[in-house]
Amino acid sequence: MNTTTTKICTKCDLMKEITQYDKQKSSKSGFKTQCKSCLKIYTKKYNLDKKKQIKEYQINYRKKNPEYYIEYYKIHKEEIKKRHKEKGYARNYYIQNREKLIKYQKDFRERENKKKEIIEEI
Repeated sequence: MNTTTTKICTKCDLMKEITQYDKQKSSKSGFKTQCKSCLKIYTKKYNLDKKKQIKEYQINYRKKNPEYYIEYYKIHKEEIKKRHKEKGYARNYYIQNREKLIKYQKDFRERENKKKEIIEEI
């Protein structure tokens, strides 16, 4: 493995410290050819361009591998709940979808009341 402390990025052609590169065992130097900042820019652009395809892939993968996600949730349940609570997911969702949730709750109560009435008639 080469022990140099600097390297030239193949994307921006700037000489940078070796700490500015991600590791890659398969390369001769042991580091990627593009610096972290160039890779970050490329990754953002790629994800924006392929957003729909990535989302479809994630949905299909999740449908094909439900046991993985069930097991993951069982193992990380407390951590997930803590993260959601800290970020205020439930509160933010309620604020953004208030009318929708109120309508759903009203419809739910009406359906439950109809069920009770049917059961009482029998």
